[in-house]
This record gives sequence, C-alpha cells and structure tokens, in this order.
Amino acid sequence: MQSFVTLLAGLVTLGCSVSFAVAEGQVEPRTPAIEATNHIGKAVVIKGTVAQVTKRDTIIYVNFEKKFPDQVFTAVIRQRNFAEFPDVEKVQGRMVEVDGKVELFKDRPQIVLTKKGQLRVVEK
Repeated sequence: MQSFVTLLAGLVTLGCSVSFAVAEGQVEPRTPAIEATNHIGKAVVIKGTVAQVTKRDTIIYVNFEKKFPDQVFTAVIRQRNFAEFPDVEKVQGRMVEVDGKVELFKDRPQIVLTKKGQLRVVEK
C-alpha cells in the first residue's frame, strides 16, 4: 500500500511540473505544420517539409508543405534577423522544425524567427 501511495504522489508531482512548464511558456511537443492553427498563441515546435523559401528585401518566407498561396504554415524572418539565417535557402525540400509562438497573419499561422536555433533541419 505504501508503494502505491508513493507512486501516486510521484505521478501527481510529475503532472504538476508538466503543467507548470507549459504555463511558464516553455515549448509544447512537436506539432505537424498542418495543425499549426490549433496552437495560436502557444509556444510550440512545428515540424514539416519546406516547400518554398522566398527572400525579399525586407523579409524571408519559409512556406511549409505547399508553395504560396497554398502553404499550411509560414516561418517568417525579418530583415534585422537575416544574418542569423545566412543559408536559409538550403532548407527548401527538407524536413525542418521551427519553434516559437504561433501567430495568425492574414488568417494564416506563422512563427517569426529571430534566432538561428529556432530553425533546425531534422531530415535531409
């Protein structure tokens, strides 16, 4: 009986620490790009295939799963952060993860990338 109580106490503690971590703004588990709209306002890791990288003078769009205008999710890099992502064009066609807070822009989910570590190639 005592081991059951110890196990139960451990599970309650674990549950509280997981809830606390999410409440503190830490990243949630990986989410397929197609499901990004279900996580608006949350810090998540989005995983998907980059269908298109478009670089303009002031912004870079990294579109997931399909090319613009049919993309399911976009990672955005503003000009002030271009130096953090010098080879971003090389992720086209690759499976990547991006992390950050999902926002809606023109009814489309996106994460604004500001640091190199927010974009990772997970499969070649």
